[in-house]
Amino acid sequence: MSPARSRDDSLAQEGATGWGGGPAAATAGSSYRVEIVEPAAFAEPASRILQDAFQPPCLRYTPDYLRWLFRFPNGLESIGVAAFDGAEPVGFFAVMPRWMRSGDRRLAVSLMSSLAVRPGRGGPLALALYSRLLELLRELGRPVVSYVRPGTVAERLLLWNFARAGLQARPLGSYRTYGALNAAGPADPPARVEEGDEDAFLEVVRSCRDERMLWRDPDRDQLRHYGADPRGCVLAVIRDASGGLIGAATVVLARVVLPQGDELIPMINSVHLPRPTAEALQALIQFARRRWDGQATAPVVTAPNLIGIDPAVLRAAGLRATPSAFQGYVFDPIADSLPAALMGTNLEVV
Repeated sequence: MSPARSRDDSLAQEGATGWGGGPAAATAGSSYRVEIVEPAAFAEPASRILQDAFQPPCLRYTPDYLRWLFRFPNGLESIGVAAFDGAEPVGFFAVMPRWMRSGDRRLAVSLMSSLAVRPGRGGPLALALYSRLLELLRELGRPVVSYVRPGTVAERLLLWNFARAGLQARPLGSYRTYGALNAAGPADPPARVEEGDEDAFLEVVRSCRDERMLWRDPDRDQLRHYGADPRGCVLAVIRDASGGLIGAATVVLARVVLPQGDELIPMINSVHLPRPTAEALQALIQFARRRWDGQATAPVVTAPNLIGIDPAVLRAAGLRATPSAFQGYVFDPIADSLPAALMGTNLEVV
């Protein structure tokens, strides 16, 4: 993804789309057009575009996974825009609503994801996708969360487009992917992890009140939707030696594209851990490895988002930083709707 500024990227209304969108389509330059699409209905062509555009290491964006990703039961709709060259889909961009919590406040945010254009069609096309999607986001008026690889053209494009739309970017932390190859622990561990208790999971979620973090805040329907992730997903809750709840996370069997081919890798997402300890993280790693034993094809457990946890605690848990990293940003169209001291989010990196 190496888009550049084109000479003229004005967007004009056209007829209804054939992909479940509304009556808003647009032209981009002389040959491309950009249309609003319903993302889940567009999952097949979106999957092909993403797989053509993204270089390893990256997630495998299968049609089933995308349909699941865009259909979260949160009362708010995902929004997508797609670019076409004639009848051929050549670009895609989407945002997905998520419910989040900051202190005692629950708020809806838009999670930006999946900007991709087919190789060789970059600059004007990516800019047109941004332009149309930002028009829709301005109408929604919700904060927008985005992850992007730091120091890339994609990051510069993100910041430039939001500034052009009058939306100020706020850094939302650096997200390094961590991995653990060996998480052998004591015979009588001071923390243990169990699967599948919605009440316990939500109790942990409600205990996360640090206003410096934007916390994922799912309800029961959303927890069940996580359980329907086609990759395989379980809810994990962490207890101390006395049985008290101290943390929670979702654990998936992610399909990751690597240069040597696809691997199935246990992945720890959206960690809710108000008082992080090495013992709690080590128990979570051991659980992830055991849960997918016999199905995982790589001897590693990964965690793409452990922001806010002391690096010394991560090292003591057996976690090591990998080269993969993302920079988080939040764009707030309503002044002061988010705390000034916001430093990160535990939302999954998608």
